[in-house]
Amino acid sequence: MTQVVFGKEPSRISNAIEAAGATPRDLVADTYSAVPLVTTNAETAALIDYASEQAEIDIMPPREPVTKLDPFMSKQLGRSLEALSSLDEALKGNDDAQGHTVAYMLAYSTLVNNPLGVEHLCSRLRAVAATGMVDSLDIHGLAADANGAEAGKMVVINALIPVE
Repeated sequence: MTQVVFGKEPSRISNAIEAAGATPRDLVADTYSAVPLVTTNAETAALIDYASEQAEIDIMPPREPVTKLDPFMSKQLGRSLEALSSLDEALKGNDDAQGHTVAYMLAYSTLVNNPLGVEHLCSRLRAVAATGMVDSLDIHGLAADANGAEAGKMVVINALIPVE
């Protein structure tokens, strides 16, 4: 089988599964059933296995696992992260503010290659947002700086923008 349908436990009376779908609680409590969506005979299964083996041959080999930033790119990343840290400090407080929350996800390439754009975004948000926060999460194995230290980041800015 290649696909399963999760369902409630079979009925004790008819031993039939009466509904598809299982909750996370069902999965944790082990009170679910898993039924093949499609079954095949041995001949068809062998053909599917052969196709899977052929597809596996064409898998792209892994690339270098970590992007290495040169000294200039490392400096640019630091500049972007400094601007974002400053924005985070500026947006703290004002918990009673009203408005619409907007989330901005910054591309890693922007952090590394366009710190001027990051600084401009930060200045605009500082001017219009009532409150907010900057989440800068480490992504291990994504990139290393010029000194070999982890440099992978995922940045999300949540800003509460007043609506008039």
